[in-house]
Amino acid sequence: MVRGWPGIRTLRLAVVATNRDVAEPFWLALGYRPVGDPVPYRYADLETTAQRYELPLG
Repeated sequence: MVRGWPGIRTLRLAVVATNRDVAEPFWLALGYRPVGDPVPYRYADLETTAQRYELPLG
């Protein structure tokens, strides 16, 4: 569906390190690849890092 939207060339998401063991294999299997370095991520009492992933559409 998204492939038909004009101007959308890349899908992006972030995976937090505390969920990486489960989430990363799923997104990699769909073709997403890590981009850049992990960045600090904080939510409530959670302090971890987040890795950005991208999937080029084309």
